[in-house]
Amino acid sequence: MKKIFSTIFIMTAMGNSAVGTISAIKGNVSVLRNGISSKVFQDFGLENSDSIITGNDGKVQIIFNDNTTIRLGKNTNFEIVNFSFGEGRNSEVNLKVKSGFFSAITGEIGKVNHDKFKLETKNSTIGIRGTHFQGLIGNSDEDIACLDGMIFVETAGEKIDVAKGEILVIRDGIPEAVKTIKSIDVKNMEDKASLDDPRAEIQASLDALSSIKDSDIKIAQYKMIFDQINGYINDLIFKAGLIKSPVILSSNDNSVNMGVYSSNNLNFQANDSLETKLSVLETANLGDIYFANKITNSVAPFTLSTEPHWSGKNSGSIINYEGQILFIGDMNEKTISIDPVTKIKDNELIKQNGVQKISISINTLNSLTSGKFIYLNNPILFQTSGTGAVTNSNFAFFGNNLLENSSVTNQIAFNQLSNGYINNNIYSTVLIQPYNYYSLSKTDQDKSYITFGGMVATKVSETKLTKQEEAKNDHFSWGYWAEETEPEKLHGGWIESIATETSAEKIAEWKTGGFKASYSGDIVGTVRNLSGDSYKMENGTFGFDFDFGKKSVAGQMSFKANSENYDLAFLSSNSIAENGNSFSFNKTSTTSNSQEFIDYGVNNKAEYIYGSGKFFGSNGETVGGGFTAGFKNGNIATGAIYGNKQ
Repeated sequence: MKKIFSTIFIMTAMGNSAVGTISAIKGNVSVLRNGISSKVFQDFGLENSDSIITGNDGKVQIIFNDNTTIRLGKNTNFEIVNFSFGEGRNSEVNLKVKSGFFSAITGEIGKVNHDKFKLETKNSTIGIRGTHFQGLIGNSDEDIACLDGMIFVETAGEKIDVAKGEILVIRDGIPEAVKTIKSIDVKNMEDKASLDDPRAEIQASLDALSSIKDSDIKIAQYKMIFDQINGYINDLIFKAGLIKSPVILSSNDNSVNMGVYSSNNLNFQANDSLETKLSVLETANLGDIYFANKITNSVAPFTLSTEPHWSGKNSGSIINYEGQILFIGDMNEKTISIDPVTKIKDNELIKQNGVQKISISINTLNSLTSGKFIYLNNPILFQTSGTGAVTNSNFAFFGNNLLENSSVTNQIAFNQLSNGYINNNIYSTVLIQPYNYYSLSKTDQDKSYITFGGMVATKVSETKLTKQEEAKNDHFSWGYWAEETEPEKLHGGWIESIATETSAEKIAEWKTGGFKASYSGDIVGTVRNLSGDSYKMENGTFGFDFDFGKKSVAGQMSFKANSENYDLAFLSSNSIAENGNSFSFNKTSTTSNSQEFIDYGVNNKAEYIYGSGKFFGSNGETVGGGFTAGFKNGNIATGAIYGNKQ
């Protein structure tokens, strides 16, 4: 199985009015702003109404504030009509390609508000239900291809759906029938655009990551890189001429189906038995997994609260899914692919492991995903928590994932690009990779065995989480989140302040004056192990020192659960919000050698942590917040903090 990773990564600095930035540039590229044309350069900030124009040798990449990524080829005229990135439904994207080549990978706006994303050409208007598409625009001819997800094209009075792996050709303003993309179609587009081979930029992109110290920026860029990697993988699939197999796995209602790409046609039918399908796969040359969704709008079966998980004003539930998972081999390119634990070659893996059952539980309140499946006769248990682990469009994106396989600890990653909800179903491609993968050199990453597969599961039950009050004082009430039907089962802690939030004006005053303050108090919450057992935190205390002038917080937390001690200490920079009264502190498993955490844990080493909080009272007399932390043994700590200014 062959996959090549590529991305472009540049740190950018933008002005307040900038909606995006030039992240990579080659040749003659200019911007037309207010009737004045000027040359652009790397890190150049772009604004609404700007037109970006490439010359005969010009190529450019643009990254917008929501991580939407646009690549432009030579002789292209591209206009930012309007880009507005706000909260939820307030976001809007209106772009225009007047001529030339473009490739688009949509960001956050495309996920949360896709009906407000529009790209216009001379003859068409493109709307999205997916993430990756590209086009070649001439005077009256257009080629528009969807490489992942789905788009719709309004042209000549028609609204035409173009699914993943399909291309719409328009000649003299008249659309032809949508057809399956062939490798020659993609090649012709990119040859005319004179795009560089992205592999030449891989090493520089990865090297740039090591210079980033801010965790939030690094996490966001990893996510962008992940989207770009998968976009490039899709390009390779079509260029390699791989063929879709018939369906292998299906959801209970057949609304989402999973198959594989192969270098040759696989001689089985969608309704054949699993045994028949697996016997064919044992000798096939497989390339990738695909999902065919009969329903194009991926809608979460729940609505996430705008409140943080530790707020007593929050609400949520636990949704349980059951389904099937199939691993098809190593996704790195090697002469012989062998599992480092079991010494199993690709096709032998399919033969020995086959299709297995998978159970997944999604906690929408605490943003926690957990589950289990069988891999080569070993029970695999995993859980991931923290910001972004559960969203309205997908779940458990890469990083922050722990996996136990006998004495070997690895990571499990659910691919955010090929991942989502369809009715009462969830689906995702899945990776098992070395636990230290992101701290390895590029050479060692390429040598790593990464097991690649996919899963489809259906909702089987849902349990509401309710507040269980433990106690209260003059400033706060606090307690645990409990299952409504079995209240003895606890899932983290919550706090609720009696006082109102400290005003943003007061926090701004403290920043200007270089104010410093210390807070200390208690922790309420639970620690959950890989088996799903939760234990109350005991003797939980914290101490935080804030430097508002530097917008930093240093702190330590300690607690005990199930006879195990947990001690965490950290120094988190840029953690106090620019506007408002919130703060954060985090470290993830994907940020190796972070300078922001001075100690990951004395008694138990935290592999990732995400925490946030707010100040309360007219003069910031109290502070409240919460955190989730994951440990190498697979335990997840979910707690809330409440305390007073010292």
